[in-house]
Amino acid sequence: MSKPKIALVVPDMIETPSGGLGVHAQALYTHLKDEFDFSIQGFPEKNSIPNYYNIATPYANIMHPGVQTLISQHAYTEAIVDAKPDLIHVTDYTLIQGALVAARILKKPLIITFQLSSFLLRDIGITHGFSLSNPDGLGIQNAFHAIEVKGLEEAAHIIHVSHSYKEYYKKVGDFDAKSSYIPNGIETQEWNTKQKIKLPGDRPKKVVFLGRFVSQKNIIELIHTNIPQNIDLILYGLTQGCDPKLLEYIKELTKTKPGFHLCEPVYGQEKINTLYSADAVILPSIHECHPIIMHEALISESIFIGSDVGDIPFVIPESIRIRTGLHRSEIESALYIFDSMSQTEINQRTNAGLELVKDYTWQNTSTKVAEVYRKFLN
Repeated sequence: MSKPKIALVVPDMIETPSGGLGVHAQALYTHLKDEFDFSIQGFPEKNSIPNYYNIATPYANIMHPGVQTLISQHAYTEAIVDAKPDLIHVTDYTLIQGALVAARILKKPLIITFQLSSFLLRDIGITHGFSLSNPDGLGIQNAFHAIEVKGLEEAAHIIHVSHSYKEYYKKVGDFDAKSSYIPNGIETQEWNTKQKIKLPGDRPKKVVFLGRFVSQKNIIELIHTNIPQNIDLILYGLTQGCDPKLLEYIKELTKTKPGFHLCEPVYGQEKINTLYSADAVILPSIHECHPIIMHEALISESIFIGSDVGDIPFVIPESIRIRTGLHRSEIESALYIFDSMSQTEINQRTNAGLELVKDYTWQNTSTKVAEVYRKFLN
């Protein structure tokens, strides 16, 4: 008996993901490939995954990422239609247009997972138009808004990985009846094998930032923080989507700040060992949906220092995490709170974190997504 065919549409790679979107899709594929026959429409990479469609932009030298995303959507539509799926699952709002047109052509149900939003990103100043004060920039931004709403209207089902997103969309339109909350997770068994390693710096306490060097992560405020003398702040930065000028600024500034260390990204076992060897993990973001790094910090027995955005306060109470504000002075205060903690309090928080993270696994996530698939395949 043939398996149902699912088109999984992803703005990332699967075997070597560059961010949480790719990790999320990789987990669904890994846990559900025995039940469903996946075709994956993703960013170009060499991998061993059958029915992987490498989606490269069909147009070069556009020099505008927002325009390039909009006019390249037909490449996703063509790949999805070619795969002839029974159901289409698009995992990010930026690819809704390509998936939506394919769903109309094939007359198949469309599932949308929201992990970011053009509306919520606009509210913090992250837009697809370079300037919303001119008609061109505003038009590009409005196009993403219109496509997002059309996707919400025509989707058979909407999955939110963030409780805060689900609550927000109750205000946007009448979509809650066909929406569900299915949070991100981690592969807990991957942390069964781990070891302490030497992290950069000679200071006794290690605080790690692991993520993309983009404004959403509040990287500028973080690198301007004055850190305690006991702490090495180690930045493992993913540069995808990072402005080259910003990256150069980060490099030059961190050279002048004692205790700061700029490192290449880490993956796989090296990432696990790095987080397990850290004393704390910091994420002072101005916007998040449901960041996977918070679970990775907890299972690594590290103190999580996180801002009050997205699902962070919904998932991790302040009895476990250290809350940080968004300004450099507030980040500094959070680091001093951590530096002053007794070992007893650190142990209490890390032990409670280990218990909490057991509820957030990719197996649980995938099981709930599979239930959505079956509902609309039937």
